Amino acid sequence: MNNHFIESVFIPEEDRATLCVSTQVGCKMNCLFCATGKQGFSAHLSATDILNQIFSIPESERLTNVVYMGMGEPFDNIDSVLISLNVLTSDYGLGWSPKRVTVSSVGLLPGLKRFLTETKCHLAISLHNPIAEERRQIMPIQKAYPIDSIVQELKKYDFSGQRRVSFEYTMFKGVNDQQKHIQALIKLLSGLECRINLIRFHSVPEAGLEGSTMDKMEWFRDELNKRGITTTIRKSRGEDIFAACGLLSTKKKNEYENL
Repeated sequence: MNNHFIESVFIPEEDRATLCVSTQVGCKMNCLFCATGKQGFSAHLSATDILNQIFSIPESERLTNVVYMGMGEPFDNIDSVLISLNVLTSDYGLGWSPKRVTVSSVGLLPGLKRFLTETKCHLAISLHNPIAEERRQIMPIQKAYPIDSIVQELKKYDFSGQRRVSFEYTMFKGVNDQQKHIQALIKLLSGLECRINLIRFHSVPEAGLEGSTMDKMEWFRDELNKRGITTTIRKSRGEDIFAACGLLSTKKKNEYENL
């Protein structure tokens, strides 16, 4: 379709089967560590486009969970995302429990507010650094929507029940894996019922970043857990088939252009 490629990644596990779906072709956020951002932005996906990713795979009937963590920023395409979530979770649609669906965002506040009031799905915020100036260097959106303001907004809602909020934290060697980052995370997230998912960095060409060692990630996890913030290391998936943060679609796009 006009040289437009998106990623949908099926993640099978023993007790669940998850599909990671995209919400845009490319992305405007331009996070330093993400291959999708380096493609630039091409188009929004419609609600039909988003849902079609679920119905198009052979394993559709097996799915237990859907995560909006593929290409694009969901809250930059909030109307289509909310329509698709409504179809997924409403009685007239698929009738899924909202607990089976998680939407990830860098934290665009207007879309975040709508998502929190109009759905009951889980939320994941792309954090990656709790120190404002350092976060801005790897995530330009920090300038428009500072992480402090995002967390303050989240504290207005109740996450002590079935609805969860988590923070995604990709670990970069010498960039966000020091003691000062642990202290800053504790200060930032104090009073908020949440968890942190530590993520191993999938190397992205020209990013100039290197992933933290597993020993460092385990130390970071243990220090946060000791201080009362539930923290886990997410199992790495997709790197073996080049399917992470827009890597697969970038590869396919380049192959198409070189035909």
